[in-house]
Amino acid sequence: MFAVADVYKNLITNRTQILPTSEMEEADCKVLTAKIAKDIADRTSVTNTYQIGEVCQILVKDNPELRGKGGCWAIVSAVNDFSCSVRIWDGEHTVGLQHLKSYNYLPAEGQQVREISDRKSSVPLYNWLEMNKTQ
Repeated sequence: MFAVADVYKNLITNRTQILPTSEMEEADCKVLTAKIAKDIADRTSVTNTYQIGEVCQILVKDNPELRGKGGCWAIVSAVNDFSCSVRIWDGEHTVGLQHLKSYNYLPAEGQQVREISDRKSSVPLYNWLEMNKTQ
């Protein structure tokens, strides 16, 4: 995995990466796309700095599971190595770090957002409407 990260870093800095065919055959490597190499490099170099209760924004990017949720508040409920579990308007989701952006709210502001979120999800009519809306 780290070899892939090194290849990606060389691609970024040198714009080229030449690997002898013999080295690839010896290592029994498979050719990876730049996107996969970038994802692996991102995961090996990112430290999860989010905290439980932090208010973030959902970034959809290239994740079809997050469509319709872009820009929504997400309140961190669990912190993992490369992802966070977050509460949003339609329930609990596990989201990769690349799909979160902290709002960097002051503690009092974050508390207000958490209270609004808790109130909204406790309203029976709102929950019924969310469960019965057409997509």
